[in-house]
Amino acid sequence: EMLRAALVVGMCWNAMAASGEELRRPSQHFQTNFVPSANLIKRKAQSHRKESMCGLRRAEMRLETGVGRRPSSVQMDQVELWMLDKKIQADGLEHVVLPKRYGDVRGVVAKRDLLPEETVIRLPRSAVLCVKGNEACPDPSLADFWDRYDKWYVRLGLKLLLEKRKGSKSAIWGYIRLLPDVDEVKNFPCEWDEELVEQLRCPSVITSVKKQQQVWREMVQEFPKLCPACDFSAEELRWSWHMCLSRAFAGQFGGGMLSMIPVVGLIFELLTSFSSNEDFALLPIIDSCNHDGRIIKTDLVFNPLMNELRLRNGQDTLKAGEEIRITYGSLDNDELMQ
Repeated sequence: EMLRAALVVGMCWNAMAASGEELRRPSQHFQTNFVPSANLIKRKAQSHRKESMCGLRRAEMRLETGVGRRPSSVQMDQVELWMLDKKIQADGLEHVVLPKRYGDVRGVVAKRDLLPEETVIRLPRSAVLCVKGNEACPDPSLADFWDRYDKWYVRLGLKLLLEKRKGSKSAIWGYIRLLPDVDEVKNFPCEWDEELVEQLRCPSVITSVKKQQQVWREMVQEFPKLCPACDFSAEELRWSWHMCLSRAFAGQFGGGMLSMIPVVGLIFELLTSFSSNEDFALLPIIDSCNHDGRIIKTDLVFNPLMNELRLRNGQDTLKAGEEIRITYGSLDNDELMQ
């Protein structure tokens, strides 16, 4: 029950993002050193992450000692080769499983001491999956669905599925291997039955979840009618939308040092449609970092000269073994549920 409660806190905002047409507001634009204000940011729970460790080296926690270990893994060796090929730099970090009061969660820790403002991840643009507001449909067989449902997460999800079908030929194949499987998204409230949804005990959240379920049922029913030449299943479509709603970042890839922040923190700004100035992206490794509302800001910027994203340590000096965290804002669980 404690684990379910923790999952609810982190997931309920996805329902509002996916279905809340009536909550739409003007989109937020991000500039250099933009610090999201508390009234715009909503916290994303850490406990729903089901993915394997993202690159670097997988480490599992021995709960009796709190010490990580590195099991041999062919899959992780392949992912590391992908990281080397894409020139992703994160050599000071390591993925671990962290014991929390509501269950084990995955996160990223320092392998060595890290100074404040030190760059901890350098992610080339070529390793990012991004969708732009004015982007044309990348596959003619999907064009009718792409045009009818202009929600950012729907379009980014279609691009994710197209990359997934490419297998090892995809530019982000290593990242895709680390995402949860299609059948591992049952913890999202949108996948719950009516009895479980009612246990949320929050009328506004229950309404949002039910509306999301209705909207998604409509979209998966319309997909084969609009895209008869494409065989994406309903389960694949829903999986891709969950991945985007729970993991994507928003900002701009363009001239100047432009900030990007987690989409989950901008639920009321980035609900459905989006303007041509907004980019939404899945960021390998960076999206494995957990939330800490005590951090003042997350310093994640795109450097157009190097064509890469850089994440800097926004915490005090970190010792080896301490967790790297980013902030989605300072709201606590009670505020999230209101």
